[in-house]
Amino acid sequence: MQTVYLHGANSTGISFNYIMQNLPEHRKIVIEYSCDSSLKKICESVEDAVIASVDINKPFTIIGHSLGGIIGAYVFARLHKNERIKPVIEQCKLVTLASPFGGSKAATFIRWFFPGDILYRDIAHNGHGVMSAIRKSVLLQNLGAQGRILPMVAHSEHPIFNKLEPGDSVVTVRSQKSMPEWKYEAFQYNHFEILQAADVADRIKEFVFTKQIPSNK
Repeated sequence: MQTVYLHGANSTGISFNYIMQNLPEHRKIVIEYSCDSSLKKICESVEDAVIASVDINKPFTIIGHSLGGIIGAYVFARLHKNERIKPVIEQCKLVTLASPFGGSKAATFIRWFFPGDILYRDIAHNGHGVMSAIRKSVLLQNLGAQGRILPMVAHSEHPIFNKLEPGDSVVTVRSQKSMPEWKYEAFQYNHFEILQAADVADRIKEFVFTKQIPSNK
């Protein structure tokens, strides 16, 4: 089994240490990316890195946290159109953790202080471009409905950050649930605790290592 790990914005692959250590032995492919360009360019760079890093003759899973889940979803969809991956793509999976598919209200706020930051613009609440393409993707909606995607939603009871709207102290629950056909699973942790939780690691283990994908043939 081979698994691609995509960290959140301004983080590193170290954030997945707990999850990686609590999964069965597997080939770990940690792809780092910088947040100093547009979301589309980041996605294109990560897509190239995935193709160059995985064994294209074997199925793989992409696991992405926060922005990494956004990037992972976009890349996952594009890989379904890649002829080199075609022999195994139907057995590949995607896991997202606390990812803002409806955009980030925090990014909307921060961009007022950094108006020249392209990434904050791209991931702002109801962002366009890559964000819009993901939400409108019939392929991704269908893959979620088929059980090929495990979208894990984080929510916490923070007395300040989540007072106006339920969320994980960074991303609202509504934003995390912006893909209507997906089968969401909720966990009561904040945006970062979800990466350190035993039940989250157990669920990923079950989905990635034991769940069989029905054949379309």
